[in-house]
Amino acid sequence: MKNFIKKVITYLCYIFKGKKLEESIQDLKNINKEIISSNEELKTENKRLQDELLKIKNKSEEEKKELKEAQERIINENLDLRYFTNEVFPQILKGNKGFMDKKIAYDTFLKVVKRGSFKENKSEINKKQPSKIVVVK
Repeated sequence: MKNFIKKVITYLCYIFKGKKLEESIQDLKNINKEIISSNEELKTENKRLQDELLKIKNKSEEEKKELKEAQERIINENLDLRYFTNEVFPQILKGNKGFMDKKIAYDTFLKVVKRGSFKENKSEINKKQPSKIVVVK
């Protein structure tokens, strides 16, 4: 009888340990599922952050282009102003004998002449034609 009780106790221990093992296996499976789902969430979050990073890079590139265009416009305006003060303004003062002040003359000059028209290409340099000055009253 003692032998039988010992066998029952050992079988009960095996069953109890087996249930504990099954519970721990289930817990591990649940933990594995949670890890997989959190990994997927992290992948989607990573993808979203990469997209935002690309948008920021594109925006930065656009801002660089805009800055470069603004610098070119400033350079062109500076060229226009130098051309105006060195060549056009003295001619206006000679022709008008002090009729226009500097600001009105420059505004008139900007209305008449397009921006960037003072850039000479190679064919114009070779021709060496005298520049035409137009005064609008």
